[in-house]
Amino acid sequence: MIGVENKAMSTIIGACGYGATGSSAIMDLLREFDNTNILSKIEFILPYFPDGLEDLEYHVRNYHKYMASAVAINRFRKFTKWPMFTRVTNGEIKKLTDDFLSKIVQISWNGRSWADKYIRSTGELFIASAFFTLIRKLRFIKSNKLCDNLFKHKIEISIMSENFDASSKYFMTEILNAMGRDPQKMTVLDQPFEGCNPVKSFKYFENPKAIVVDRDPRDHYLFAKNFLRPRGLAQIPCDNADDYIQYFRLIRKSPLDLRKRDDIIFLNFEELIYDYENAVSRVANFCGVSEHTHKGVYFKPTHSRNNTQLFKKYTGFEEDIAKIERELPEYLFHFENYPDVKAEDGMFYGSQRRKKR
Repeated sequence: MIGVENKAMSTIIGACGYGATGSSAIMDLLREFDNTNILSKIEFILPYFPDGLEDLEYHVRNYHKYMASAVAINRFRKFTKWPMFTRVTNGEIKKLTDDFLSKIVQISWNGRSWADKYIRSTGELFIASAFFTLIRKLRFIKSNKLCDNLFKHKIEISIMSENFDASSKYFMTEILNAMGRDPQKMTVLDQPFEGCNPVKSFKYFENPKAIVVDRDPRDHYLFAKNFLRPRGLAQIPCDNADDYIQYFRLIRKSPLDLRKRDDIIFLNFEELIYDYENAVSRVANFCGVSEHTHKGVYFKPTHSRNNTQLFKKYTGFEEDIAKIERELPEYLFHFENYPDVKAEDGMFYGSQRRKKR
């Protein structure tokens, strides 16, 4: 066992999506069950985001030019200093990162290298370059050595790390503990895996499962165009239907047939609204929970109904909608097969608990 032994690890449920597809509904729904521990103060992107665990693993588990691992380790340190990580771990993230890296780093020293341009900031590189240019012109040999020491930094190397798996899993568990994980309950995280391939990040967790939520592309397109974009949320290309269709397909590409796995389920956001009882039963069985004590307190189908069938609400986009229906037929939700649901309140983005309108 790496370090101090962890507490017994409960199942990790990851609520995943493809960006504004409704995964927050899963967080709200599971909050209504007993024996769930919802850690939703942050999208838990540490495993797969650029400079996260997956990038770090690539550079320390393979044999590259040695400075590649130095750059990856430096960038990982910077990534974990993101203020949100500090806040949700009550300031523990730095210590946990130091402990984790101490287990996989094989040698470190103070020095400088050609890789500095990938590690140091533009300002630091400019100052160092200016100093060395001046020194060379003035031929101050002693000053040159002094300045060389001033611009040294810590270089950490790890090549073909043999204990990365155990160390990274322990690191992740300790972060969840710092976030307030209750080992006696099922832990629910927001976006700990990528919707297109959750399996890539499963290795960093004990007992992981993923619920991947998707959404009718017609509603998704119009929601992005008429609701998110006017509020400054421009993460989805929606200037025209062609760009949107290409984007929609690209981010759903996966190298695996994930639908055959028993640790991943795919669910349409619309199912939670129009086929509520069956969808809730499916989610509960998958997660292994049964006591739906607070039913309707956090997730209200009548409220989420406002975010569906937008292609009937917004006019002037008939050609775009027809093109989406033609190009993405396999992703359309067949509203006509379900009884309608009375809408209450208004449109919103994210969790119903926050109601960002």
